Amino acid sequence: LASEMSTALAAAHGDKGEAMQALEASLRATAAADKESALAVAAAEMEAALEEQRATLSMQAEEAHAAAMASMRAAAQAELESALAGADEKARLTVNNLHEELSEKSSA
Repeated sequence: LASEMSTALAAAHGDKGEAMQALEASLRATAAADKESALAVAAAEMEAALEEQRATLSMQAEEAHAAAMASMRAAAQAELESALAGADEKARLTVNNLHEELSEKSSA
């Protein structure tokens, strides 16, 4: 009886060792799968953040371009208006001079 119990205990102890090894292997596999899953999630989050940053930079570039174009248009318009004002003033002076000359010739 003692021999049978000893044999049964040895078998149970062997089963326990195998069960512990299987549990450890399962835990390692689960940990590896969890790490792989966490890495995949982190990679997806980084990709999404990069895409969002690309979109933001693209929008900022479009806004900067539009602002630069508006600024150039405003500068060109101001320059044109200044040139027209100068031409108007020159024409007014010329007309005044012609009137004066005409008046002088009429008086003489």
